[in-house]
Amino acid sequence: MDFSLYSVVVMRLLIISCGASVASTLNILGISTLPSNSHHIWFSELMRGLARNGHNIYALGLHETKFDGDEGTENRTQSFVFEHVMEDYYKGQDFSPLEWLRTSVTKMAWLTHKIGNNICEQQMATDGAKRALEMVKHTRIDVIVQDLTYGQCFYGLWEVAQGNPVVVGFTPFGSPNWVNKVVGGNNWPAIRTHPYFGKTQPFSIWEKTLNLFYYEVDELLRHFYYMPRQQELADEFIGKKMSRSVSEIEKNVSIMLTNSYAALDPAAFSPPNVIEVGGLHIKDSKPLPQDILKFLDDAEDGAIVISFGSNIQSSTLGSDKLKIILAALGQLKQRVLWKFEATDLPGRPKNVMIRKWLPQNDVLSHPKVRVLWSHSGLLSTQEAVWWGVPLVAMPFYMDQHMNIDLLVKKGVALYLDYESLTTEMILERLNRAIHDPSISRRMKELSREYRDRPMSPLDLAVWHVEHAFRNPRGPLSSPGKNMSRIELNLLDVYAFLTITILAILWISRILVRASFHLFHLRRSQKLHIN
Repeated sequence: MDFSLYSVVVMRLLIISCGASVASTLNILGISTLPSNSHHIWFSELMRGLARNGHNIYALGLHETKFDGDEGTENRTQSFVFEHVMEDYYKGQDFSPLEWLRTSVTKMAWLTHKIGNNICEQQMATDGAKRALEMVKHTRIDVIVQDLTYGQCFYGLWEVAQGNPVVVGFTPFGSPNWVNKVVGGNNWPAIRTHPYFGKTQPFSIWEKTLNLFYYEVDELLRHFYYMPRQQELADEFIGKKMSRSVSEIEKNVSIMLTNSYAALDPAAFSPPNVIEVGGLHIKDSKPLPQDILKFLDDAEDGAIVISFGSNIQSSTLGSDKLKIILAALGQLKQRVLWKFEATDLPGRPKNVMIRKWLPQNDVLSHPKVRVLWSHSGLLSTQEAVWWGVPLVAMPFYMDQHMNIDLLVKKGVALYLDYESLTTEMILERLNRAIHDPSISRRMKELSREYRDRPMSPLDLAVWHVEHAFRNPRGPLSSPGKNMSRIELNLLDVYAFLTITILAILWISRILVRASFHLFHLRRSQKLHIN
């Protein structure tokens, strides 16, 4: 990332203004539980930034946490791995891309909570989790930095850790609906869409109603289904009943780092301890492997990159869809670099190169890349925006529909429907994304807006982790986290006002009727006298 000297100066001045030195070494426990390679990449980059600032890292996650090219950070990091959990997770996935597409919002909410419970149970049983538990019992931990997307069963580590650590939460999953429960904010369904809904502003009245309904259903599932099971697992993990419920203990979060940024995401009102660090995982581009570099350099008409992330593999799209895609790609003048997980792709055109893995961030920075055809996962979307590459997206599940809907409305992306996919449709979308100057122009503008910040998102995140340690009372926290939904949303006030107004109307009605009755009584008495 090409940040100016001004950014660095601002960061240093902020640190100096707090009267704090980053030289003091902290023992930081990082926890990342979501079974997603992209989440692990985001988590690793955050841990790298903390290690680079001189802190000791104890990382508990799906993969080993290690850093490339940062001198001295290797000796500062100790990894505890949920061994074999990722392999077992992918083997146990019996949902095809089409089945995910046909899953309703409410069912998807239930499925993700179910997966969260199942994954926690598997992770707790690993040697890596057990070793991490013993480590925190005997090692001073200054700060716990945990992915709170799922994994509340590991809140027990907060209670047994030596050193009474402060807690910083984070989520690479944008700004999920449950964040408000942790920080005492508001979901603002009129502004923010539920991640699985797929519709973004402007909302019709029906869409707003559905959006609110999905928020409420998800909240009920989390409160009555997910969190009670997490409580049982947390007690089981530490071998005793926790002194407080997981719902209460998560209010200890001092700072919440979210993978969002208002220039791209729908802006919403959040407490000051919610820090938007969207795009934290994006690094300066590194040299590409020679074969990929030559393939892109020699692309006279530009290149298209295809990648559907780590959870939707191209090789599982189905033979009929692959034939449709290949027929379209063979008609393009551009070269196509495709993240394709199988070793061979029968019928592959000459202009297509397949690789099981791509350094996507580095590839998108190449000047010959014209379009990214993706699943519109958040991290891929942020990389495309960062490097100013227009998107053609074919979403499957969770937040992917929301991400592409947002970008289509911004005029920087085009949508492809997996179920109705045709060769003609693919050619039309890709050619329009390449040749329509308005799409490219708007994406460049969005990229500039997304990059324009006082300091890099990683530096901002690191600074706030250190700020949480320096200020353990959590001065940026909102008092709303200790309020009920009724109090926070002023439902008690509205109820009081409603009752008061109704009481006034009722009393007024009685007084008016009494006045009329008295008037008629006096009138009749007067007539009687006359």
